[in-house]
Amino acid sequence: HLACVEYLVTQRAAVGQADSDSATALMWASRNGHLGCVAYLVMQGAAVGQAMKDGGTALTLASANGHRFCVQYLVTHGAGQHSVDSLSASTEAITSPRDPSEA
Repeated sequence: HLACVEYLVTQRAAVGQADSDSATALMWASRNGHLGCVAYLVMQGAAVGQAMKDGGTALTLASANGHRFCVQYLVTHGAGQHSVDSLSASTEAITSPRDPSEA
């Protein structure tokens, strides 16, 4: 996934461009637990606090799907912890890996 993201960025794809559901590449990477892509997109200037129409952010999507390393990365790079609480994501989702590959 990372190689595809890197290629698209080198071809001048806008890292903050939202799709029809108002989700960005950072949000999709966070939702799916692709930490390498998350880190690369943030380094390329993706806005960690950008929200979708429903209020979801990269942080809330990572948290809701149990991707703790993505959550930790986003928090250390400026994502607000309060946004997790505002959408009722559980603390367990933030601290527990969803699958063994994230342990």
